[in-house]
Amino acid sequence: MKLKQILLFTLCITFFACNTESTESPEEKEDTTLLKKTIETDSDGEAETTIYTYDDNKLTSIDSGDGWKNIYTYENEKLVRDDQYTDNELTAYLTLEYNSTGKLTNIKEYFLEPSGLNGAHKYILTYNSDNTIKIENYFGDFDSQTNLSSTYTFSYNGKNIFKIEDDDNSSPEYYNVIYDNKNGMFKNVNAIDVLNIVTELSEFSASLYGNTNNPTSIAGIYHQETLDAFEYTYNDNNYPIKATYHDSYQGNIDYTATIEYFYE
Repeated sequence: MKLKQILLFTLCITFFACNTESTESPEEKEDTTLLKKTIETDSDGEAETTIYTYDDNKLTSIDSGDGWKNIYTYENEKLVRDDQYTDNELTAYLTLEYNSTGKLTNIKEYFLEPSGLNGAHKYILTYNSDNTIKIENYFGDFDSQTNLSSTYTFSYNGKNIFKIEDDDNSSPEYYNVIYDNKNGMFKNVNAIDVLNIVTELSEFSASLYGNTNNPTSIAGIYHQETLDAFEYTYNDNNYPIKATYHDSYQGNIDYTATIEYFYE
């Protein structure tokens, strides 16, 4: 009789333990998804493959395989230099500086002979309490940039840049951006907020649009027309794996392509 009671007690303990284990929620796995490759195919069937290389989650290079590439250098996890190559020649480079709290405050852009441009730009960034950044653009030579040529305001919704305005209010070259509510293809890239700013300011930067989410349309502020539009297909983790892309001007589509996205 005692043996039966012991066996029954043991069975109950085992059953309770099994049930307890089955109701525990599995530990959430950290999302470390990184974009490794894109293939962009235009309407004529011409394809361009771009490779993204990382050190951990720091983007170290973007290579389109046609001599157009960007090489990134970091110090203490901060992006401090972007070397920009065209036809395998160093065309231009950026240096970046930060304040004591780690915010980007200064970008200098130097144009070399292969760029066909002269001199250098200096961008001074001022952060405002209303989720905007004022950017002053000074032009000069390699030693000094003191001629104020333009000022911009970048507006943010969360971490996404949703508006870029030219503060002299005369240029149609600045934009409103609309985003999806899915995972941004670059959301896990170190310093992606800095890379977004570089994309918008630098003449020879790689195109790294979007942060938390992905842009679906980019429209000119003054004409209110869509310049770029993306229609995405997503995987089970809500990352884009394919897009149809349209580039248009004054209502006419100038360029159409499909873009495939590959991750690690």
